[in-house]
Amino acid sequence: QLIASWRGYVGDPDAQVEGWFVDGSPLGIKQVPAPRGIFPEYADKDPSADFTTLASELIDGKKTKAARDSDAQDEINKMVDRRWIRKSSSKFAAKRYIKGKVVLSELIVISKTKRQLHKGKIISKLKKRLIINLKKSGVTAVAVKGERPELPRVLDVIFANLEMLRRRRQRMGKGLRHVILDFSNAFFQFPTRADERRFFATRMGKSVLVWLRTAQGSRGAPLVCGRALALVMRLAASTVPPDAMTASCYVDDPLSTFIGTQQEQDNNIAKFVGCILAMGFELSFPKAQDSDVEQVVTWTSARLELLQDDDDPGIKVTIKEDILTEVAEDIKEMMAVNAVGVDKLRTLAGRATCISSLLHVWRPFVSMLWGQFTTPAVVALLIHLRCGVLRWMCHLGG
Repeated sequence: QLIASWRGYVGDPDAQVEGWFVDGSPLGIKQVPAPRGIFPEYADKDPSADFTTLASELIDGKKTKAARDSDAQDEINKMVDRRWIRKSSSKFAAKRYIKGKVVLSELIVISKTKRQLHKGKIISKLKKRLIINLKKSGVTAVAVKGERPELPRVLDVIFANLEMLRRRRQRMGKGLRHVILDFSNAFFQFPTRADERRFFATRMGKSVLVWLRTAQGSRGAPLVCGRALALVMRLAASTVPPDAMTASCYVDDPLSTFIGTQQEQDNNIAKFVGCILAMGFELSFPKAQDSDVEQVVTWTSARLELLQDDDDPGIKVTIKEDILTEVAEDIKEMMAVNAVGVDKLRTLAGRATCISSLLHVWRPFVSMLWGQFTTPAVVALLIHLRCGVLRWMCHLGG
């Protein structure tokens, strides 16, 4: 009831979120989150398929990929222990718990190699993520996504910070201070609706797993997470004077900027963080960044450095080195072949988009990449992109 009472007291318009923690979060199948003017709405809100036509299980003779991955099994066991997932001994037991038909999707492990430049050498690190393949089972097609969560750009943060400096030029104390404190397990903070749980299930060995919290990979989870965390950030920020801080949250990675004397900043940070914890959310303190401790902080695709000059304060922004390294390596690999797969091209386009959000001269070349996806071809000929890619290589010093 804390969130509901707090929201009502400050007059926040999003009265939907508080009920999600009691009745479950609507993921767009049986119920869609009612718009509250927080995010822009999609014009087409009709599902592309009927959920009553979904098959209970797709039989292709293959084991769930996650069943052969020891790391995935360990992660599943942790989620079962935390009651984020219910483990049933059989499909019959799962149907008895759900009280009806259960739709099983494949549980897959997505492995992503991240490349970093360390002491002149490229170092590769493997990251794994568990995803329910809801697209293959058809669950994605029956879900409705009514709103489009808007994510902040790095330049949004910069402009907000500069506006703070302008407004408090005469009394800004010690200047700006950046604090980055991520939400932990953000998607697992929100319970699922009892009548939608049967759509978020998978088989691992002989056991059947049913998600009790919003599942990554589901169509409705980003909207639930975006709406809820946006409300939490607004409520926590309401305890701080409006000209003393700004905050932006990219999915589950918030960056908060504080201004004032050292004592004012410490007090406001304590209130802001304490309020988020009081609402029951977990924060990743081991990964926290504070510009008072670290000269440069990293948020999304950028590195931010505050220039604390009494006469001319400012912010220095650079692209994260890991992204530049990955883009440079992608280009080298692509330049060595005559054709490139769509998946690799899409990955490059995504990384290049991060860079173009700060380097606007890149935008025409990024558009050339995204333009390749308008055709249904399985592969895209690299020769059509060489003009743009070569220009990128000049920027990267390739």
